[in-house]
Amino acid sequence: MEYEYFGITDEKKFLELNDKERLDYFINNNIFKQSYALNFNGIPEPSQTGKISLNMELSQDHLEYSFVKEIGAEIYHFLLKSYKLYLGANVVFFQRDFESEIYGLNNDDKRKKGLYYFNEFYKKFGNNLNSKMHFNSKGKRELEARFATLKREQKALESLLLNDFDLVCNFLLGVQGYFNKELYENNELIKQLFYFENNLQILLYLNNTFKYEENEWFSENSISQKIYKDNEQGFASKKVVEFIEFVFSNPLNRKRNFGLAVFHSMKELELINCSAKQFKELCNTNFKCEFKNLQLGNPSNSHLKKVENFKKQWGEFEN
Repeated sequence: MEYEYFGITDEKKFLELNDKERLDYFINNNIFKQSYALNFNGIPEPSQTGKISLNMELSQDHLEYSFVKEIGAEIYHFLLKSYKLYLGANVVFFQRDFESEIYGLNNDDKRKKGLYYFNEFYKKFGNNLNSKMHFNSKGKRELEARFATLKREQKALESLLLNDFDLVCNFLLGVQGYFNKELYENNELIKQLFYFENNLQILLYLNNTFKYEENEWFSENSISQKIYKDNEQGFASKKVVEFIEFVFSNPLNRKRNFGLAVFHSMKELELINCSAKQFKELCNTNFKCEFKNLQLGNPSNSHLKKVENFKKQWGEFEN
């Protein structure tokens, strides 16, 4: 992702500007948005016709400025990338322990056990989540999906970042060194953000596995759809692309040895029609992988076992 706002402000030039020029600079570069605080004294009495007229004057005295929300979204993504070592380990360890716990259970019992953890990890977000009621497709009023609530919570965290003036300014100035380990360890909001994202990853893993909810808020199905639409000849079906996306949604599977096994399992099942280089580029571009190459020498027993495992996973996913 390229950042529109990171380093948008040149510190030396900015310091040469007076207050009015700085304000104009922020507005002209879409860093600030303007709004008016409206003040009026009560609601007037209605007229003889029953109408109420409100006369509110917009004055420069009531003009307020705030950072545009796009900056908050960029900083959020930038922090996830800058401190990626603090993200992803929780879901890997959880998956390892969970799969060990459900080994040998039938599918119904696996799903029940997964639902228990799905509920428990959702509770970790606390009692302050603002869940809303909505009307479903049948016109029945019900509580919204949990992922809808969590998406709104994520957006709220993006907005909270804009209240940290030092953080925003260093981002706008492009001061990479500011975003160091010390900042992470001493900034409670950043730690709150990563607590949210790590627990969210576990919920997404469980939901991708057992389909407890329809998830349109954190789903990348549109990516699968686009990939398949752009290259239908490269895949046996759209579901194949969705399976590849599902596999690489787990950070553990983004290691090269797993990427090799996925590629060769799909090849042996004649589900994909692409070269190792094309598959590597597909995964790196769309699924957060960082494969340097997927060329295979002499296959080891470990590789062959992984290939058979992904074939088995495909059979379960397909059904």
